[in-house]
Amino acid sequence: MSAPITYRPGYITGLDIEIPQGGEFPMPFGVCAIQKAITGPAVARNTAYTVGRMVTPLVANGYAYECSTAGTSHASNEPTWPTVIGATVTDGSVVWRCEGATSDREYLIDTTGYTAFMEIRDEDADGDTILEATTANGRIVVGFTPVKWVANTIYADGQQVVPTTLNGFIYEVVVAGTSHAARQPTWPTTLGNIVTDGTVTWRAEHVETVDNGLVANCYVQLSAAVTEALTDWGRGVWTLQLIDTFGKPMFWADGVARLRRETTY
Repeated sequence: MSAPITYRPGYITGLDIEIPQGGEFPMPFGVCAIQKAITGPAVARNTAYTVGRMVTPLVANGYAYECSTAGTSHASNEPTWPTVIGATVTDGSVVWRCEGATSDREYLIDTTGYTAFMEIRDEDADGDTILEATTANGRIVVGFTPVKWVANTIYADGQQVVPTTLNGFIYEVVVAGTSHAARQPTWPTTLGNIVTDGTVTWRAEHVETVDNGLVANCYVQLSAAVTEALTDWGRGVWTLQLIDTFGKPMFWADGVARLRRETTY
């Protein structure tokens, strides 16, 4: 039983942007949802639990756990409870899965498979279309940036990934190689710690939070060749829409867009 997830379409209005003529223009967005709080009674020792039962540790750690394999809890010792959602731990013959936080949790949604459309118009919303950036023309990327880890993949030194289920960290290749053919590693959650994955070695490099902008799930990327073509335009308006896999709008942003030339601001 997962915690219920609440998402209301997000809106950002009045966001001014400046595009350098002949320069790269990256613009990341982090679109979030809220996972509502879940809880359960304190876990008991030497007690039978059925699949789906929810508990919390005797000493609260901010997370609730669901029984994923029925059994009887250990007669005297509590397990070391994981604090990564989706991680499991064995307790006697019971297996518990970390299911969610006991308070509301904001998190980045996985936008894989979504579509996005950005448009810049000259002067106002009725002006000529100056530029279009979409997931179809490759000027907008959805999913996670850095990308999610993939099995049996060659990774070069310095490449970065996030786990298939975000755990709050970004991992960077410190020894190049090929990831495991079937399963991802147990990702360390201490900065600087390393883990071997097939022939790749990863290091926990950054702490990802909703606030710090290190991970995006909608990323506008205009190349220098694209911005160089914007020669006859100086100021206009822009809009961006993110559409989910059901065709529902999930995010909208708009504002004023300006072209910055080398000698003109």
